[in-house]
Amino acid sequence: MNYEIIYNRQFIVVGDRYIPLFQHGNSGQFKLTLKGKKTPVKTWSVFNKDKTNKILFSKQEILELAESYSSYEFYRTRNSSFKEGEFERWFVNGTNTAKPIEYFTEHDNTMVIVEVGSNSEKEHSITSTIELLETLDKIKNKSVIVEDNIAQLNFRFNEQNLSLPRQKRNRNEYKEYPFYFVLSSNEGYYIRKLNTKCLCSKDKSKHSVARKFKTEKEAEKYLGQYKIVREKFTIEKVDEPVLL
Repeated sequence: MNYEIIYNRQFIVVGDRYIPLFQHGNSGQFKLTLKGKKTPVKTWSVFNKDKTNKILFSKQEILELAESYSSYEFYRTRNSSFKEGEFERWFVNGTNTAKPIEYFTEHDNTMVIVEVGSNSEKEHSITSTIELLETLDKIKNKSVIVEDNIAQLNFRFNEQNLSLPRQKRNRNEYKEYPFYFVLSSNEGYYIRKLNTKCLCSKDKSKHSVARKFKTEKEAEKYLGQYKIVREKFTIEKVDEPVLL
C-alpha cells in the first residue's frame, strides 16, 4: 500500500503572515541518481487545501489548515505515521521557526511562485519579500482585467535538498542528565543508520560516539521510526552523568 510521507517543512514569514511549505512524496515513487542509486521523489508544496489560490496565511488560518489536513493519514517516516494530534502540533509549530525569503536566497536557494491558469502554467522567480508581494499583486490584477480566475497558486523551492547553515548549539543550551539511554545489540551500541546497515560503537560511555537519549521514551520513539533499528537493538540505561 502506498502512502504520503512528509519529509520536511519550511515556513516563510511575510510581515504578519506565513507561507507554510512542506516537502512530501509518495512512498512508492523513486528516481535514479547519476550514480544509479534509487532515491525517493520529493516535492515542495504549500499547505493550502481548499484554498489553492492563496499562499499567505495568518496564524489562525494556519491552525484551521492543520485541522483540515488532520483527516489525511500522513507518515512521518517510511515506517511510522503521525499519531493522533501530532501532525497538527508539528504543523502549527512551524511558525516558531519561520524565516524570511531573504534568509533562503542568501544561502543560494531559489524559489518560484507557480501560477496555474485554466490553460497555462507560469513560474515567477522570487528573490525577496518585496518581489513576492509585487508578483502576487500583478497576478491578482491581471486576473481581474482578463476576468480569469486563477485556478491555483503554489510556491516552492526549486531544489529538493535545501542549502542551509547547520544550527550550532551554544554550550549553555546543554543540560546535564544523571543518566542516559543507548541502543544496544550484540554488534555494539548504535551510532546511526547508513542505508540498510547500522553503524555501531564498542563503547557506550559518555565520551563515545554512540547515540545517546535523554529519556527512555525518546529512545522508544526513535526505535519506532526505523524497522531495521527496531529489529536489532534494545534500550539500555547507562548510569553516568552526561551533557545532552
